[in-house]
Amino acid sequence: MATSKRPLWVWLVGGVVAAGLGFWAWDDLVKPATVIKRFGVVEEGKVYRSGELTPASLSKIVRERGIRTEVDLGTFRDDPAGEARMAKAATALGVTRYSFHLYGDASGDPNEYLQALRLINDPANQPVLVHCGAGTHRTGCAVVLYRTIVQGKDYQASLREAEEFDYLPEKHVMVKQMLDQWREPIAKAMKSGTALVERTTPHAETVANPAPTTIQSVPETKR
Repeated sequence: MATSKRPLWVWLVGGVVAAGLGFWAWDDLVKPATVIKRFGVVEEGKVYRSGELTPASLSKIVRERGIRTEVDLGTFRDDPAGEARMAKAATALGVTRYSFHLYGDASGDPNEYLQALRLINDPANQPVLVHCGAGTHRTGCAVVLYRTIVQGKDYQASLREAEEFDYLPEKHVMVKQMLDQWREPIAKAMKSGTALVERTTPHAETVANPAPTTIQSVPETKR
């Protein structure tokens, strides 16, 4: 029985479509569940860092690292549905989730960095995962604060470490501006247990009481 040969272009188009579907499946379905964006160990057994998570990738890191507390520095600040989804996932996994409202360039209320640092440094919360959307700017700031204030590491060395997570000093200028302006005041506030005093920072307003709370989402200051 004779069979008709398909033209070469049909096979080529089919191959392209199959490759496209395969890439889509990897990028949208498999990768978010298996690859944790910009993951890093800050202090083994205590503090970890990453970029944006999905419910699947959060579940993966909880299983692998025993995460008890998630400190999100602002991944879903403009996405209530995304925030609700991740809060539900954290609750299902038995993880306490704290959600802050810092901006993507690392600017915002420095009291939120202070509060986040207190949460990260509390042994009762550890192991802690701290992250933002990219895992570069806000997370980089938080990790530099942890390295220098909690661990007593060198400031410049901590900034160089941030470059391993795609921090570009010439491009991401707000990261160093925030750290240069607020690292020492945050260190003093950590020791005294107080809030930061009045300041002028882009996008920011003072938080009246930045002490750590037990709620899952930290309310944003009114504008």
